[in-house]
Amino acid sequence: MRLTEEQYRRLLELRNKLRKKIEKLRKTLREYEELLRAIDSIIRSTSITTAQEIYEESAPARELERKCLEVKEAEDHYEIYLKFQLKKDDWRYKKYLRDRVLDKFKAEDRARVRDGELDEEHAFDYEVVTREDGTIECIKVWNCDTARLNRIIEAVQHICQKVIEKE
Repeated sequence: MRLTEEQYRRLLELRNKLRKKIEKLRKTLREYEELLRAIDSIIRSTSITTAQEIYEESAPARELERKCLEVKEAEDHYEIYLKFQLKKDDWRYKKYLRDRVLDKFKAEDRARVRDGELDEEHAFDYEVVTREDGTIECIKVWNCDTARLNRIIEAVQHICQKVIEKE
């Protein structure tokens, strides 16, 4: 198909208009995300009930969790402390937590960043903190919503249960 000069010019104009609209929408999205962060910060600082208190109030369902882990909420991330011995090179950590959960969340958000749906600074990230003997002390997670946090907790519970059964 051969385009006339006029058709080519119109396509270029349309392309430029679309790019400008996309950039405007991204700017609006960034502004909304900034508003959400400000609202979250206000809620966090004025909330009567902290996330930790809500977590602790659901006692019956959380008994295994209490034996296996402790969740602490920091200003910009969660810290999940393991109360059982698990090495970073243990196959259970690699299979059930790292591969199926943590790296999956990271890959999902990387794809959203690549597609322009999410700013990189809002993408899920994690860090595994180990002790000198190689056992996992805690897992720090950033940009983690409640559903993802619960999924991580479930994976840690599953591993803990397997470790307890083995002992």
